[in-house]
Amino acid sequence: RSLSRNLIARLQIGSSDSRATAIDSLLSLLNEDDKNVTIAVAQGVVPVLVRLLDSSSSSDMKEKTVAAISRVSMVESGKNNLLAEGLLLLNHLLRVLDSGSGLAIEKACIALQALSFTRDN
Repeated sequence: RSLSRNLIARLQIGSSDSRATAIDSLLSLLNEDDKNVTIAVAQGVVPVLVRLLDSSSSSDMKEKTVAAISRVSMVESGKNNLLAEGLLLLNHLLRVLDSGSGLAIEKACIALQALSFTRDN
């Protein structure tokens, strides 16, 4: 839990190098176990990731952020938090479909597919 909190804080207030290291570490943590995803979501990682998509100018950072969002979308408890971000998240994911790299497009599709299974969407 403390590692997750630390990474989220570094993504919010760190330098660009610190953010790049933090997103790599966060991806590793999220890919280890669904429980880690649930903990990160409970600690507020989703709004931080959406803000990163909004502010990041680096295509590598956007790709990794979309990969993290995609991973969150694969865990049932994370879907509601992604839905709470609403149109802002959907617009960012759609922009990735238009101008992202192959891996980013694939990850955006995974997240969009998970979000499309709800009746509201």
